[in-house]
Amino acid sequence: ISLQEGNQFLKHFEQLIQQASVVSFSGSLPLGLPKNFYAEMIKICNSKNKDVLLDCSGEGLKRILNGSEKPLLIKPNIEELSSVLGRKIMNDLAAIKAGFLR
Repeated sequence: ISLQEGNQFLKHFEQLIQQASVVSFSGSLPLGLPKNFYAEMIKICNSKNKDVLLDCSGEGLKRILNGSEKPLLIKPNIEELSSVLGRKIMNDLAAIKAGFLR
């Protein structure tokens, strides 16, 4: 997907979300789109007061967590969470909380 096609989609997406109350993004971004594409989509949703549920991993998730535009909810699995935090996380809720509260 070209950057131009991505930008055209964002304009169309802004119209589509008028009909939604909640929007869910999941999976990897298609090749050709910038790593901040989910952040741009979340920014549009936030400006329209639409809740966003996000299920992605890697650089895309890191950019969202470090950026200013936030979804209502993220759904990382243990491996994705370990990657974002830079250390092994087991199925231990206390360790998971500690990873985000440091």
